[in-house]
Amino acid sequence: MKFFRRFKEALLLSIHLVPKKAYTSVITRSKTEDVAKYSKEGESLMGIHTTDSRICLVSGGYPLFIGNKLIGGIGVGGGSEAEDKQIAEAILGAFANFIASH
Repeated sequence: MKFFRRFKEALLLSIHLVPKKAYTSVITRSKTEDVAKYSKEGESLMGIHTTDSRICLVSGGYPLFIGNKLIGGIGVGGGSEAEDKQIAEAILGAFANFIASH
């Protein structure tokens, strides 16, 4: 983990969830929201969360790519699902703009 910040208003649970969100997005190369969707019974990733205790099925984890190369992942938590997604997507947008300008 390169960076972690918890705002005092965020649930203490986010201390545990946020790194797992980032981890899950990296090992699956997918948003945690998508991993959760495909981990349900009868789906292609059914039971994936039972194979590794670090896997998180809560929205807010996103893989970070430069082109097609996976370079890391981000995890955002502490807000509502919609807030976490909005913040994560803003981070991805800012990162893409930064990469495009360099």
